[in-house]
Amino acid sequence: MPSRTTSNVLAPSFDRILPSIIQKAFKRHSPCYSYRMDPDTWIDGVFPHLKVEDIIRMRRVSKYFYLLTHEPIIWKNFLKKMTIPLPPIRPSFRYTYEPTSFEVEQLVTRAIWTDDTYRKWSPKLRHQEIIFACYQVLEMILLPGGKFLVASVTDFRRTRFFIQVFSLDHPSHEGKYALAKRPVTTKAFNLRAKFMKYKGKQGIMIMFSMRKPGVESEKPKGYDPSEWSARTEIDPPEDLLYECLWEHVLIDSLEFLTDPWLTPGSEEHRRRAESLPPPFELVMHFASNTPAEHPSLFEADGRPFSAIFQRPDEICIFELEERRISSMRCKKNTNNGMGQCVQKIMAFRVIPAQNEILVVRTIHTTGWDHLVNDTHTIELYTVPGSGSTGVLTSPVDEPAYIEGKFAESFHISEDYIPPIGPEFPNLYDAKACPPPISIFMRTVNPRGVMHYDLCSSHLIVGHQQDAITGEIEEIKEWVYRTDWAIPQSTHVSEPVDTRIIPGVHRALMYTVPGDDRTDEPHLLALRRYHNPLFPGSEYPHTPYGYPEPEDEVIEKRYKRPTNLFCNFKVDSPYLDYIKEQGFTAIAWDESIGRVCIATPKDMHILVLDVGKMTEVWNFEKFQVGKWQRVQGMAQY
Repeated sequence: MPSRTTSNVLAPSFDRILPSIIQKAFKRHSPCYSYRMDPDTWIDGVFPHLKVEDIIRMRRVSKYFYLLTHEPIIWKNFLKKMTIPLPPIRPSFRYTYEPTSFEVEQLVTRAIWTDDTYRKWSPKLRHQEIIFACYQVLEMILLPGGKFLVASVTDFRRTRFFIQVFSLDHPSHEGKYALAKRPVTTKAFNLRAKFMKYKGKQGIMIMFSMRKPGVESEKPKGYDPSEWSARTEIDPPEDLLYECLWEHVLIDSLEFLTDPWLTPGSEEHRRRAESLPPPFELVMHFASNTPAEHPSLFEADGRPFSAIFQRPDEICIFELEERRISSMRCKKNTNNGMGQCVQKIMAFRVIPAQNEILVVRTIHTTGWDHLVNDTHTIELYTVPGSGSTGVLTSPVDEPAYIEGKFAESFHISEDYIPPIGPEFPNLYDAKACPPPISIFMRTVNPRGVMHYDLCSSHLIVGHQQDAITGEIEEIKEWVYRTDWAIPQSTHVSEPVDTRIIPGVHRALMYTVPGDDRTDEPHLLALRRYHNPLFPGSEYPHTPYGYPEPEDEVIEKRYKRPTNLFCNFKVDSPYLDYIKEQGFTAIAWDESIGRVCIATPKDMHILVLDVGKMTEVWNFEKFQVGKWQRVQGMAQY
C-alpha cells in the first residue's frame, strides 16, 4: 500500500484530471462509504449479484458509478449468463479488443429490449433516426446485428445505379453514413448479403441480379428493363439476358473506417479511406436466358456457396471459391395422379448441416379431380454432388402437404450459425435442440398468412465406445424432417395484403392496400409476429424454447403473448409521411428489433428501433487512458 507521502505527490495530477465532484468521491475519508471501496471490489464482488436493471439504476447515481458501470467485464459476465435470444456477433467483432468493448453492453441491452418489446401486449417502436442516402433506395438488406446495411440505389433520374454499404452504429453524432459504393450497369434487384469468408478473408458477400436486352449491341427501342418491377412476373417483348453477380467486401476495411475513436468526415477518416484498396472484389459472374429466382447465400465447411432456382424445376448450387456450378432437378410428385399437374417451386433453402435442400412446391390442382384449391408440398432433397448437373432427384422422405389454399408466395427463415473462435465466448450449446425453420405462406382468397414450423428431431448416425466405461454409446444429430412440419397459426387480413420478412424467433409483417401492385406501395401498418413454437402433441423431444429457464440477468421476463399478430405503436411524423407517400424498400433485423424503411422521393431511410441503445462512452471526455488513471488513483 503506498504511503501518505506518495498519495500527496499524486494529488496534483489527480486534481487536474478529475472534476471536483469525483475528487470528493475518491477520497479515502469520503462521507459516503460506497465511494471508499476499491473499484475492483465493486466489479468482482458486488456487481455479479445484481441484475441489468440495477446496473442501469446505479449509473444514474453519480459520475463515479457512471464510469464504473461502463466497465466491459460487467457486461461480458451478463452476456455469458443470458438465456434469451442474443443478437448475432458479427465475425469481425474482437471480443477482447478494448476500443469496441462498449458493443458488448449494446448486445446485452438490445437483446433485453427486443425480447421485452416482442412479448408485450402492445409493442412499440420507440426510437427513430433518419439517414440521407443521397440516392433513391430500390432494395436493402440489414446484416445481422444491425451495424451494416447494403442497398441497391439509383440517382433521381434513374440513369445510374449502384450497390452501396452503410454504417448504422457508429457512436458519434454522424454515426450513419455510406462506407463503400460500386457502380452497376443497370438496376440491381434480388439483393442478398451475408457475412461470409472468401479465400480465407472475412467479409460481406453481396449477391444481386440484373437483366438486359438479349442483344447487347443493339438496344431495343421503346422499353428499358430497369424500369420494370422486380417483384412481379413480366412477359418481356423480347428475350432478355439475366445476370447474377457476387461481390465480396472485406470486413476489415469497413471496421477500419468505423473505428469508434474516429470521427466520420475528419481528416484522419479521409486519410484512412484513401489508403484502402477498392472495397468490392468480383467473385463470380453468371449469365442465362432464364430468370434467377429465390437467390440465397450459405456456408458449408467454412466455404461460401450460393443457390438459385431456374424454371421449370432446376436448383443451381454455386461453389463461389472454385467457381463451379452443380444442379439438380426436382422430380415431379406423382401421388394420386398429380404428375399431370403443373408443379412450381415457390421457395427453397439449403440446410448445409444435413446436406439437404428444403423445397416448397405448389401443385396446381385447381379444377383437377374436382379440387377447388391448389396443393402445396414441403420436401427435402439431397444436395447434388460437386460438378454434377441436371440430376433428376426424388425427395428424401414423404412430403408434408398443405391443402385447401391458394398461395401467392412462400417465405422461409434463414438460419444463424454463431461464430466459433478464440475471440468469441461460448454462448451457444452446440448439442442443444436448434430452433425450428419457419415457413410462411401468403394466401389469397382470402388474403392472409399461414405459418408452419419445421421442427428437428434426433437421428442416430453411428455408435462410439466410451473411453472410460467401455460402454457403447449412440451418436445423435439434430436433423429436420418433414414429419414435423407443424402448423402454428393462420391470420386473415382481407381486404389488405400482408407481406412478411421472416425470422427464426421474430418475424416482421407489414400491410399494404390489397390492390396496390406498384413498387412504391402505401404502408398501412407495421406488425409484430411472435412465433408460438408449438411442437405438436406427439413431438418426442423437449421442444425448443420450453421450458423457459429463469434468467439470472434480468428482473422479470414477460410471458409469451397470446396476441401473436399485433400492430406496432409508432409515434413518428415521418412514418405518417411514408404511409401517405409510399415506400420503395424495407429491411428488418429480428435480433435487435430494427426496421429500415426507404422513401421514394426525398432519398431518406427511416431507422426505427424497439429502443434507444444504452448510452455509450463520451469518446471526447472519457478516453481509455484517463479512465485507467482514475482506476489507479481510486485506491489511494
